[in-house]
Amino acid sequence: MAELLNRKNLRGLIPPMVTPIQMDGGLDVSAIGRLVEHMIGGGVSGIFILGTCGEGNALSYRKRYQFVEFVCEAARGRVPVLVSVSDTSYEEAVDLAEHAYASGAAAIVSTGPYFLPVPMGHLEIYFERLAEESRLPLVLYNMPGCTKFCLDPATVARLAHNPKIIGIKDSSGDLKYVEQLVQAVKPHNFPVLIGPEEVLVQAMRLGAVGGVNGGGVLFPAVYAARIAAFAAGDMELVDRTDRFVQRFSKQIFPTSTGRMAVIESLKQGLATMGLCQPWVLSPLQPLDGEHRHRIDRKIAEFEIEAAEICSVCCPAILVRESGRE
Repeated sequence: MAELLNRKNLRGLIPPMVTPIQMDGGLDVSAIGRLVEHMIGGGVSGIFILGTCGEGNALSYRKRYQFVEFVCEAARGRVPVLVSVSDTSYEEAVDLAEHAYASGAAAIVSTGPYFLPVPMGHLEIYFERLAEESRLPLVLYNMPGCTKFCLDPATVARLAHNPKIIGIKDSSGDLKYVEQLVQAVKPHNFPVLIGPEEVLVQAMRLGAVGGVNGGGVLFPAVYAARIAAFAAGDMELVDRTDRFVQRFSKQIFPTSTGRMAVIESLKQGLATMGLCQPWVLSPLQPLDGEHRHRIDRKIAEFEIEAAEICSVCCPAILVRESGRE
C-alpha cells in the first residue's frame, strides 16, 4: 500500500488515467497494467482514476470496484492512487471510499453530488461528513462544467481547516478563480492542482503546485518535466515543454466541429501507441475516420519530439527535482 497522501506530497503530475476497455465494454486488465507502467515510468507523482477522463460515472459499480483493485495492484505502492468517489448517492461514495482504502489507494477525490442544485453550505457539510467517514484523506474536485456549480473559495478555505481534507483539483479553466482560490487557502498550505493542461503554467505562476492533465497519460515524462522545471526555476525547459503541450492540445483533441473530444482522443492516441484499445463507454462514440487518421499521424510526430526533449532535458530536471525537500 502506498503512503497516504498529505498536503506536502500532493503535487507534481497526477494524470487522470483513462479506463481501458474491450470492445464489449469489459475491463481490459492487461492494458491497465501497461498503462500504469507507462505512467510510472514517465515519472508521475500519482495516478487519478474514475474521474472525468476515466469515464467513472459511465462504469457500473461492479466495474468501478474492480478497476480500483486492478490499478492499485498494478501500482504496487510505487505511486499513490487517487480514487474519485463522486456520486449522486452519498452512501455509494462512502462505500467506494472504503473499498479504495481496502485496495491500497492513497486518497479519495470528490466533486460532491451532482445533478440536483445544492446550496454551498450543504456541500460544505457533505465534504466534512465524507472526510470524517472515510479512512482516506479527501481531495476536493471543482468541476463546474459537469456539476453545474463552482466551489466558492471561501467555502474551500473553511474546509481547509479540516486536516483530512488535503487539497483541491480545479478544472474550471478560470485563472481569475484560481488566483482567488490560491489566495483564500494560502494560510493553510492547501495545495491547488489544475486540470486543464493549457493553463497550467499560468496557474503555477499564481501558486498552483501540480496538474491532473489528460495529455500526461500519453506523454507523462514531458508533462512531469514541465511541472518539475517550473519548481526548479528552469524556465527554458518550462517553455519548451509547454509548447509541446499547447500543440498537443490543439492538434489532438478538437473534432472537425470544434468540440474537444478529450476522452475519445486520449484513447485513440493510446491505441496508436499500443497501450490500450480505443473503445469508449456510452454515450460517447468512436471518433470519425478523419480524426482517427489525424491522431495516428500526429502521435508519431509527438513521440519523436517527446523523445528528443526527454533525452536531453527531462532526466536531469526530474533527478534534480526529486532531491528537493
